[in-house]
Amino acid sequence: MLNALYSARADKPVGFCFSTFIEIAHWIASGHKGYLRDFRHALDVYGRADQIRAEDSTGKWRAKVAGYKPKLAAGDPAYSPIEQHPQFMHFLLPERY
Repeated sequence: MLNALYSARADKPVGFCFSTFIEIAHWIASGHKGYLRDFRHALDVYGRADQIRAEDSTGKWRAKVAGYKPKLAAGDPAYSPIEQHPQFMHFLLPERY
């Protein structure tokens, strides 16, 4: 998660073997769902949401978002935030808390 947050802030992938934000987004949404809310928030705070949409040339991200948004809203436990270090996350993303 730290690499994803640093990536959003730095405007480039940090600590990943990815070259685009869309790859990080797919990685989180597919296998690290508990970090999805914080990652989405970081994209918003750092103004990267439009960049991800622009990188979605195949439409796969839009389809993934359409699938997970209702689950987030419904409180699906698969998307429960991972709160291993809440003070640390509060420090990194004070706007979210």
